[in-house]
Amino acid sequence: MKHTQYMVINAVFAVILSCTQKTKQVNIPEIPSDWFVFETEDFVFYYPQDWEKRENMNGAVFCILSGLTSAGDLFRENVNLVTERLTKDINLDKYTSLSLKKIDGKYKVKEKKKYIAGGQEYYHVRFAGNDRLQIEQNYFVKDKKAYILTFTYESQESGKIKNEGDKIIGSFGFK
Repeated sequence: MKHTQYMVINAVFAVILSCTQKTKQVNIPEIPSDWFVFETEDFVFYYPQDWEKRENMNGAVFCILSGLTSAGDLFRENVNLVTERLTKDINLDKYTSLSLKKIDGKYKVKEKKKYIAGGQEYYHVRFAGNDRLQIEQNYFVKDKKAYILTFTYESQESGKIKNEGDKIIGSFGFK
């Protein structure tokens, strides 16, 4: 009888573990040696020399803007960081869920995955809207503060600009 109970308990734990979301470990991308570094007391990230960095812009801690790719290009791809001081002790899962509810209807979530990089857990979310823009966000919660790192680019953008934007958000890390 005890053996059967033990097997049932193990089966229940196996089902629970298989249903929980797995967190994937990712490596920080290799950064070209000619990229600039931006450091604060809390975080660090890297960006290409031909992208323009602006600080304290429209509520964002920073915004990194790509150059225009052609004479007809009307949109500059960008990476920005917004932070929010949390008044309650809220975890990453809850914060991300609440944030996505606020966006619901404006943009469709195409992908949502949980990762760990540099020892820090975060969610990476890809959105698509009715316009030509694609949005990728990384959500972090650390020391009662939320960090939302956003990369916005045109849906047809590929190659150098898209790769650089991906590397910028991938290089973001906490001290």
